[in-house]
Amino acid sequence: MDRRQVLDGVISVFAAVGRPTDSLLDELAAARCSLWMRDAVSLRADLATFDAQGVHGPAFHLWRSGLAHAVAALDGRPADALAGFRDVLLGWRALGLPYDEALATIDLACVLDPALPEVATAIDHARITLERLGVHSLSAFIERTATGAAAGG
Repeated sequence: MDRRQVLDGVISVFAAVGRPTDSLLDELAAARCSLWMRDAVSLRADLATFDAQGVHGPAFHLWRSGLAHAVAALDGRPADALAGFRDVLLGWRALGLPYDEALATIDLACVLDPALPEVATAIDHARITLERLGVHSLSAFIERTATGAAAGG
């Protein structure tokens, strides 16, 4: 996936909900872009910056956990990452936040093999959710992401 596709995906995220001006969400966007580029070095730095915000709460915990599990995947620990992402997706579902669950699924699709049955199921669920929410650009993006990951890049 090239940088333009990643930036288009991030733009789609903000277009779907309106561009926030909150610095915490700006840090999350930067981290998510690093994750979508599969850039472990930048993601670690973004995660440290995100942590420095000093914010707590269920959503913050799930965002932070997803980023940390992506680092695990990029570090060659896909089983740990998959188990962690499973908890993150369940957490978003428990909070009743399907959009955030779908975004976390895009994150996992960037770093884990979409041929894994659990990953494929999560991607299908996210695609359906995004279509239902009318976020067609992200539905297409998750398809490109899964296809790119399956091709090894």
